[in-house]
Amino acid sequence: MKKTLLTTCAIVAMAVTATAQVPQKINYQGVVRNEKGEAIANKDIQVKISIGSSNDGGQHYTETHQVHTNDAGLYTLSIGAGQPISGSFDNIAWKDGKQ
Repeated sequence: MKKTLLTTCAIVAMAVTATAQVPQKINYQGVVRNEKGEAIANKDIQVKISIGSSNDGGQHYTETHQVHTNDAGLYTLSIGAGQPISGSFDNIAWKDGKQ
C-alpha cells in the first residue's frame, strides 16, 4: 500500500511538472477598425506578430497569419502557429525577460 501511494505521488508530481512547460501557442484576439473606428467586418486580412525583448530591444520572432474577421471585425489566431518570417517560436528565451 505504501509503495503504491509513493508511486502515485511520483506520477502526480511528474504530471504537474509536465504542465508547467512553456506553451507552444498563445491564443490572441483582436478587432480591426477603419479610420472612423468602424469594425471591418467579414474580410480576409493578414496579421503580422512580432515578439521582442525589452532587455535588448530586438525582435526574436516574427510570423504572419491569414485570418477572416467576423461581423464585429473580430479575428482569432494562435501565436506560434503562423507562417514564420524570422526566428523560431520554440527558441524564444522566455525566462530571460524581466520578472
